[in-house]
Amino acid sequence: MIENRHGVKFDLDNIPLDDPKSFELMGNGHTAGVFQVEGGGMTRYLVQMKPKTLDNIIAMVALYRPGPMAFIPDYIARMHGEAEVEYRHPALEPIFQDTFGIPVYQEQLMRAAVDLAGYTPSESDELRKAISKKKKEDIEKHRKKFVAGAVKEGMAKDIAEAIYSDWEEFAALDLQRLRRALKYPIVIDGRNLYDREMMAQRGFMYYSVGRPDAFPRESPEHVSQLKKAS
Repeated sequence: MIENRHGVKFDLDNIPLDDPKSFELMGNGHTAGVFQVEGGGMTRYLVQMKPKTLDNIIAMVALYRPGPMAFIPDYIARMHGEAEVEYRHPALEPIFQDTFGIPVYQEQLMRAAVDLAGYTPSESDELRKAISKKKKEDIEKHRKKFVAGAVKEGMAKDIAEAIYSDWEEFAALDLQRLRRALKYPIVIDGRNLYDREMMAQRGFMYYSVGRPDAFPRESPEHVSQLKKAS
């Protein structure tokens, strides 16, 4: 549809991932029709966040779940330099610096277990499964294993225990970051140019019953956002 009307052909290889106008629109609350970010609560947080990169949006969607959602205000404050980014141990910084010290993705937990406590990759995957599936017995088994391994690597026991407790708070750690990222090129699509096409694709345009030749009517929410964006 976009190609027919505008002469622009998009595919997964040429959709821009750094379009400032797209980030600006979402940061101003113009999210109608954008996959997974158009809800009222998510839109409110995006307005507070003022995303600058695709990573910001991916992290927000990952955090917008029961439990981790409580960390969204802290994530935003750290992102804007309004709160200090803290790490319980210096070895955590290279793993969690992209998310301002907050555990967001399962890969982060797995890498930390390998780097800090001597886990093998397969053991770190077992830890991921235990925490993400909230298996109490396995969580306690890995607590002992992680703390013992971290102490063996030279970390103080109380710090190791605190790190593991932090991870438990994220018992529903998000899907792998790669799987999240693959969903979001459609978000950064110069949507300010192609709102009508997006709404048609998403089912936001309605046709008068029995009048197939009638001009489509946009949803009230979308009309409001178009007026604000124009």
